[in-house]
Amino acid sequence: MVRNALLIGRVGERSIHRTWIEGVGDAERVFDLHLSYYGSASDPFPDRSADTTLTHDPGAKFPGLSACIDKLGARLDAYKWICFVDDDIWAPYETWRDFFAVCDQLQPQLAQPALMRGSFYSHDITLVRRQYTARWTNFVEIMNFCFDREFLRKVRTSFDASTSGWGVDYLWAAQAEPKERSLLIVDKAPVLHTRAVGKGGMYDVIKGGVASARGDRVGITETKPGLTTYAAVLADGSLVKGAHLDRRLFIPRRISKLRKLLNINIVEPPRSGA
Repeated sequence: MVRNALLIGRVGERSIHRTWIEGVGDAERVFDLHLSYYGSASDPFPDRSADTTLTHDPGAKFPGLSACIDKLGARLDAYKWICFVDDDIWAPYETWRDFFAVCDQLQPQLAQPALMRGSFYSHDITLVRRQYTARWTNFVEIMNFCFDREFLRKVRTSFDASTSGWGVDYLWAAQAEPKERSLLIVDKAPVLHTRAVGKGGMYDVIKGGVASARGDRVGITETKPGLTTYAAVLADGSLVKGAHLDRRLFIPRRISKLRKLLNINIVEPPRSGA
């Protein structure tokens, strides 16, 4: 099978990336998997599948990903979709299969799976709206993001603009054209973000942690642009527009506040087969 997508996991010792390909044979899988490893082990993940490749890219997230891109080099030319996923994202294989199917259908320049309602999150717009297949927006987050190959080439230098990556998502949105049909959040294929923002292993290797990441964002843009949904895509391909698409969800907001109050920083993903 010719695979037109590459999933690049930015992974450390606590990574849950194995769920992304669990239970599917190499012959059936629709994407290739590469691991950009930021830990210190000499031979990490020795149980990885034969066609799962790995590079050692120590340090903070975006300098590491930039180094990974350079190492992969011309290999990236073989793929239509090139995705970068944090190691605290839980998603079974079927989720990624459906995600890439929607990307093939709608052809965004930049996309991400929506976040399940139980996820730790920063932006309400990224939370799943199950009544839609996807939503055209002006924002895709740096947590799990997927480029069209040509758009990645266009914004390649942004990987060197920030140590943590905070703020580069606003740079991407500013360079996407046409504005209303370039950035896509895919609701048909939601994933679970299992660790609180700033608590993932990648922040352990950033000097200054979250405070430094916030400084990265301010260095790119002092004001956060307003996030908006231009249109939602229904299962039959028709579009829905209107101000109601930007209504914030009440229950996830309450859950988020309760987790902070109780100092809950991790959510357990569903067990395999559950």
